[in-house]
Amino acid sequence: MKEHANSAVFSRCGGKAAAGAVALFLVFAAGLSFFTVLGFLFIALWMYLSEKTEKKNFRFSFWLAQIVFLLIVAEVPPGLLVVIPLLTYAGIVFIIFGLMNSLFSMRSFTYALHSTVLTLSFFVALFLRRPPFSGVPLWSELFWIVFSFAVVYFLFREFSRVFGLPESRKTRIAGFALGLASAEVGFLARYLPLGFVNAAALVTLLFLISRDMVLAKENGLLNLNFVFREMTIFIVISSLILVTVSWKL
Repeated sequence: MKEHANSAVFSRCGGKAAAGAVALFLVFAAGLSFFTVLGFLFIALWMYLSEKTEKKNFRFSFWLAQIVFLLIVAEVPPGLLVVIPLLTYAGIVFIIFGLMNSLFSMRSFTYALHSTVLTLSFFVALFLRRPPFSGVPLWSELFWIVFSFAVVYFLFREFSRVFGLPESRKTRIAGFALGLASAEVGFLARYLPLGFVNAAALVTLLFLISRDMVLAKENGLLNLNFVFREMTIFIVISSLILVTVSWKL
């Protein structure tokens, strides 16, 4: 009986992910406009409202995914390359609905994977839409810095709820600091010759390391060995990112 119920939930979540991906492809094929975006968001709203369990816990992730992948497909050139964001979007939406319906036995791991991919996708969209030295006005730069801060802050708050961290002043301060650091590093990374994928990976790496250290601190697992391991991972991966780019002036 339980296997039958899980199969039904799997099919329902998969169907919604597929419907969302088809709607996103239609936006890509028809072009980004008021009516195509409105139609896509209407389908997203139907998918969201049709769920009855745990919607509020994943509300931010769900709607962020809609915005992020709309921005990405608007920048993808015609061709098979669009398959990558479509499959990524479908995977993220499937995981969100699966988490809402307690489909996964490894809930924490699944959410951490989803959060990582969504954060990377957000910064990919950000760097695709905001090329360096593009001559945009100051108010526009400030808007995107504040927007980056807000996204990271609320992603961390959602992560905290899923992992059972207490809603305390200390947690909010940690989220504020993490959002501020990510926004600043993201702004600086735009002016390095990294490319949008490497720049997004670098900022996402900072987010992941900081997030894991906060989680370890709250669970009493933060010690010198843990810090050394996390810093080693950060230095090695960031070094690999930096040495793969051209530093010609």
